Amino acid sequence: MENSGEISTSIVFKDLNFVEMFVYGNEKGDIFFRELPFLDFKKKFEVSPNWPINTILASKDKRYIFCGGSSGEFAFLTDPNTGFQNYAQNIEGSHS
Repeated sequence: MENSGEISTSIVFKDLNFVEMFVYGNEKGDIFFRELPFLDFKKKFEVSPNWPINTILASKDKRYIFCGGSSGEFAFLTDPNTGFQNYAQNIEGSHS
């Protein structure tokens, strides 16, 4: 069982394979992906260690997830099914 703590933000969207996903962040700085309707666990990313996730947005074409935390960092998560490398690239908020 996962110990994710408090959910700080969430979205529901259909990925490129038209699968409904529930994506949420917690106060520990983690992003979780779960497949609906049964909330099957898919992935977890550590985006902003020890800082709450404040924002999660999906790009219009559903290829990217943008997430930002209270630490001032943000990350872009890509869908590995698009042929891009699956990664979370943290960028300091001061560079935005």
